[in-house]
Amino acid sequence: MAASELIEKEEVRIPVEANVTSSNSPTQIHPQRVANGNPTRHASTPSPPPDDLDGNDRRGGLCSLMLIESLNNKLKRRCDYEKICAEAEPADSLPSEWWKTGVAFLYAFFNLVFTTVVITIVHERVPDKSVSPPLPDKFFDYVDRVSWAFTITEANGLILVGLWLVQWLLLKHKAIVGRRVFLPHRTLYMYRCVTMYITTLPVPGQHMVCAPKASVVLDPNTAHSNLKLSQELTSVQYSNKLLLPDNPERCTSRMCVLGATGFMSGKHSWTVEVGHDKDWFVGVARESIKRKTTTFLSPEEGYWVIGQYSKDSLWAQTSPRTRVSVKQMPERLTVQLDCDKGRVVFTNAADSAAIYTFKDKFTEKIFPYFSVGLCEDWKNSSPLTVCAQTMKVVPEKA
Repeated sequence: MAASELIEKEEVRIPVEANVTSSNSPTQIHPQRVANGNPTRHASTPSPPPDDLDGNDRRGGLCSLMLIESLNNKLKRRCDYEKICAEAEPADSLPSEWWKTGVAFLYAFFNLVFTTVVITIVHERVPDKSVSPPLPDKFFDYVDRVSWAFTITEANGLILVGLWLVQWLLLKHKAIVGRRVFLPHRTLYMYRCVTMYITTLPVPGQHMVCAPKASVVLDPNTAHSNLKLSQELTSVQYSNKLLLPDNPERCTSRMCVLGATGFMSGKHSWTVEVGHDKDWFVGVARESIKRKTTTFLSPEEGYWVIGQYSKDSLWAQTSPRTRVSVKQMPERLTVQLDCDKGRVVFTNAADSAAIYTFKDKFTEKIFPYFSVGLCEDWKNSSPLTVCAQTMKVVPEKA
């Protein structure tokens, strides 16, 4: 590349050394050295006398000097930086510091022992299942217990630890990775121990009183105007006549009320506290019963009920009606409805003794049926009350 091209492109970045000589002169001009853009001049170098140079040599020497001077100016503008020397990085910039890894391992081992001790203490604090049963589980209550599941879990844990150990042995910075695993992992286990010990265990608490939920609620739109329902719609009682709208679903021919929910399939049961009144009827009725005209209580008319006419007689409302013999008049009556098999079973809730069973075929929706008799003193009449659902706890046999 020619020097003129270097000057035009202004890309000169290396030291340049130029020598200018005259072929006919005994005196030699020393080289002008340019290093990093700083030319070195020799002031004592004598310039050749003009008389000793002919016209051509003089013009050539002047052009060379002008070229060198131009190069020096360009280099001064381009090479105005200073070189910064950086120290070389050491071969191992991450110290191992195995003593820190040892401290982290001791911390992890301590939390392992601490976890074992806390689990043992918490196990002794768990209440007896027969007294305080555990809360129901929405998944595991429907899955049978698998005896080998815990063994598989332990084996899986050991395999994972083994794989991590092999990977750790192949790493370069074992000490750093080791303490970064031991410290946070066992800290989480320590938090777990504290949580297990100081928080509430997963059993029902006794400090709150929750109202039990009734299996059946009454439909106020079907109640006779002489019946008064409780605020929870679980109890019905004979009352003074109320001003109620005569809607199509309201029963006006009998002092009765139906349940709010009808059933077409499946098994359903509810318990009714009948009290001590001499007149009451409990059972089920189909949706299409005659509600405005008087009919006889029988399966042909869509009623499957039993009732008490006096304090010592119990009757099944068949056609004709059937007297039922019982050892003891029930105070609480359980109604069991099986829509698929067409069965309505009445039992004494006190001892589960069977009272009477209806067998039929249901072709439409079936509703719970409740009826109270007439009472001269309505303020002292006993209500029919749907009992809340109860849960029987059976302790596990050792």
